[in-house]
Amino acid sequence: GYYVKKKTQYHPYRICLILDKMNVLRDRVYHSFLETIKDQADVDVYFHHHNFKVFEKLIDENLSNYTHFVITTFLHGNSSEVLNRIPAQKRVIIDYQENELEGEYTCIYQDYKTDIQESLTKLLPQLEKYARLVLVAPLEAFHAKEVIDGFEIFSKQNSKKHTIVNAIDETFPQKGDAYITFSRYDQDDVTLIKIARKKGSKLGKDIGLISYNDTAVK
Repeated sequence: GYYVKKKTQYHPYRICLILDKMNVLRDRVYHSFLETIKDQADVDVYFHHHNFKVFEKLIDENLSNYTHFVITTFLHGNSSEVLNRIPAQKRVIIDYQENELEGEYTCIYQDYKTDIQESLTKLLPQLEKYARLVLVAPLEAFHAKEVIDGFEIFSKQNSKKHTIVNAIDETFPQKGDAYITFSRYDQDDVTLIKIARKKGSKLGKDIGLISYNDTAVK
């Protein structure tokens, strides 16, 4: 009638880590987090996959089970209303800034609007040889608005001809264009390279390609 509930040593903290999805970036976040916290806490990881109902259920069913919640959102819906159900001192928001949250809590987030401006400014000498900048912003990207705003500010400040598209097709790439991509699975990078080869365009000379998210594979 007895069983071993837990064989690991006792830790003072129990952490509910809720991520939006698993990709290269999230894998790095997950393993870095575990490496840092391993001697102080037990960590359970969940994924909501941008599904608001799943996200809400994960929080509501676990409110009393954990000492802290570490969460990435990127959701359509009123995330703040659900996040406010978690006591502020137990709430850690990462990667995306959520507005309208109550109390004093921890938030570590990317400033997408400023980041794209600063990154392109550093690359300005390399971008001078291109006549036009093309931002490929997928409709499903949750942070697209902030990136678009920063891209447009940079382009206007530096008098760069620019345009924004949602996907790449056979009409691209055009010589003299520099493309900035941030699709979820990097299809746009692959498509651009294949079409450029087919048309005989040289990458880094005839056309430019900047991938917003960097990985070792790239």
